[in-house]
Amino acid sequence: MEATQQCEGQVVGGFPLRHCLAKGDNSLVYETQREGGQKAAIKFVAAAGDVAKKQLSTWDRAAKLSHPHLLRIFETGQSQLAGRDYVYVVMEFAEENLAEILPQRALTPLETTDMLGPLLESLGYLHRNGFIHGHLRPSNILAVSNQLKLSSDSVRAIGEGYQKRTLQSAYEAPEVGSAPVSPSADVWSLGMTLVEVLTQRVSRLERADSNEPLVPESVPQPFRDIARNCLKQNPAGRWTVEQIAAKLSSSTPPPQVVPTPRRQALNGALIPKIGVGALVIAVAILALILFRRSGNSNTGTSSQPPAAASSRPAAVPKPAPGRVNGSQINPQTNGTGETAAPTTGNGDIVHEALPNVAPSAQRTITGHLKVRIRVHVDQAGNVTGAEFVTHGPSVYFARISMEAARQWKFVSANAAARAWILQFSFSRKETTVHAAKATS
Repeated sequence: MEATQQCEGQVVGGFPLRHCLAKGDNSLVYETQREGGQKAAIKFVAAAGDVAKKQLSTWDRAAKLSHPHLLRIFETGQSQLAGRDYVYVVMEFAEENLAEILPQRALTPLETTDMLGPLLESLGYLHRNGFIHGHLRPSNILAVSNQLKLSSDSVRAIGEGYQKRTLQSAYEAPEVGSAPVSPSADVWSLGMTLVEVLTQRVSRLERADSNEPLVPESVPQPFRDIARNCLKQNPAGRWTVEQIAAKLSSSTPPPQVVPTPRRQALNGALIPKIGVGALVIAVAILALILFRRSGNSNTGTSSQPPAAASSRPAAVPKPAPGRVNGSQINPQTNGTGETAAPTTGNGDIVHEALPNVAPSAQRTITGHLKVRIRVHVDQAGNVTGAEFVTHGPSVYFARISMEAARQWKFVSANAAARAWILQFSFSRKETTVHAAKATS
């Protein structure tokens, strides 16, 4: 992580590394910006020599693919970060992914049907053009604005060999590592993903006497039949994407599934039916519900415990110099276990910024969602660093809060360093922020 933080602020291939979004053993993902101000993500993978050339060639082929449900690849290149050789790929920026939602709740059958539509479209497109996805799982099912997309940086040509790993993922077909890749490997991954989104469990399934995986009986139809035919031990026995689409489009939704009031209220634009069958899917609704609803509820769970309520009374609100996005900015205590002093006047804050919330995202909030951020301020009053005090359950709202926090400007002071707590509060009606000096 120390090396990661040192890279923030660098410019690689003309792309500024804003802040780190994800870090693996051999990869890093940063938020960046393309020429013209378009937000993007840049992924670095540790590679050199022939391995680097092969990876760049794979990405360049994937960049030529064009489908509304595939994440776009903009550019690729080579660089060094923290003394290591990397190749990088610049892609569309995705607000959230399905893996962030599943720890909170499983999908409903209706939501699962909505999810399968764009997945089957994009997989069918890849398979027809001689490619496989190669890494299908919930973390690679993404929300870009109001549209569901599948990641594309793992796409490879049919027939290429997989690298055998010591520890094989449950999403990987049994033949991975011992046979050339084929569309049937994607179908296995789709089956595992389907079971997980409906049960919140991802593990190696129990096996029947025939050595075939046992799909839990709790998985409703038609998804149980689809999963069973995706998870055949023999690749030749698995259904194709076209067969899955036909089964889905010909099945009547379970009668107990009733659209929620929010679903009825969100009249998102419908997108065309999938290539095989007559299933029409509302991707705008899916993106809002799957990737934001569970994270934007006051009953949602978070990876961090809620901050303790402050025992100190809130500071008297200072007169706001104006309204940002229609929301007043007032100081208060920080709402955490830390001690915060109230703001003492208008002169403490020179420039305030509120998160830029998409109206479609704000309409999905139930109750209130709060994000608390500690910002570090230098003598000139500039924010030099920021970290989460309370992240909240939604990556999307945490990210836009952090972006806003970095834009604040405070009065200059003799103190070598200061810290402020900014609490961003989101509701369906408004977005507000409360600022307080942190004294501990």
